Amino acid sequence: MVSFHHRDFKRCARGLTAYAAVLALVLAFPTSSSFAANAAAVPAPAANASAGDGFAAYRRGEYAAAARLLRPLAEQGDVSAQLNLAELHNNGLGIPQNRAEAAKWYGLAAAKGNEYAQAELGILYENGFGVPRDYAKAMQFYRQAAAKNVALAELNLGAMFDAGKGVAPNLTEAAAWYRKAADHGNAVAQLNLALMLHQGQGVPKNAREAVRRFLQSADQGNPDAQLNLGILYSTGDGVAKDPKEAIRWVRMSAKQMHAKAQFNLGAFHLEGIGTPVSYPKALIWFSAASVALTGDDAKTAIQVRDSLSTRMTREQIVEAQRIAKECQASRYLNCD
Repeated sequence: MVSFHHRDFKRCARGLTAYAAVLALVLAFPTSSSFAANAAAVPAPAANASAGDGFAAYRRGEYAAAARLLRPLAEQGDVSAQLNLAELHNNGLGIPQNRAEAAKWYGLAAAKGNEYAQAELGILYENGFGVPRDYAKAMQFYRQAAAKNVALAELNLGAMFDAGKGVAPNLTEAAAWYRKAADHGNAVAQLNLALMLHQGQGVPKNAREAVRRFLQSADQGNPDAQLNLGILYSTGDGVAKDPKEAIRWVRMSAKQMHAKAQFNLGAFHLEGIGTPVSYPKALIWFSAASVALTGDDAKTAIQVRDSLSTRMTREQIVEAQRIAKECQASRYLNCD
């Protein structure tokens, strides 16, 4: 069975308010679905040596060779070859990106009951990639894949009910699909279910269960979940208040270049939350956030950064410059 790695498009998180209220929960529900990237090759029996070479080439990342070798097998009706060839076209791996061609090969594999092809075909129809946008067809293919417990399809069904795409908005139905995907290990679904549990949207409000779901997602490296979990530990919302645990999670998120986490980490250093007060480190993270944020959020970060710099001694400025060099050289991995 193939294992896919997907990148997810999410609704923009609500903006930061002001520095004094920076420790507000950062929300990030998705509105549009994910599309696949870098799918692993399907380990399928090869009908001949060339076909076997095609799957091997895919696994090695030799995508141009994989496309050439897999096409004849796909044309003979091999589902695994069709699925892999669709992925190559969908993501422009080794060949020019051609989503219409991807839709063709996904469609052939989906017609034979392949649940991963069904999920990906749903994404194409939902977003109008290579095919006319058609929410009804997207829903149809998502449901087919979800019937076989494909977490991505369950997530995307939840997102469609959440946003009211092709259906009336229904947060209860959205939460039910997010829960299915979350239970099947999808980190974005775990995040979204946690947010709904925290707010009492579509499900009864349950702060402790929200923390558990945030933790599931954060443990998989989701930066939104890591930031939210850090904020909850800092406020004691649904979990025992623990400043050190709070800054640990916020730091993880900030090191993944999450701009709002960078802002919050600056606030933690400025206020001494879970760490000694450090103006130089606070300045570093506020500066990073001021570059990455946009709109009013960026203005807030700039104001805080500039205000802080006027309060720092010459020695603190020099220390901040030293840290900044190390920080930039490590791509923010060695800043804190």
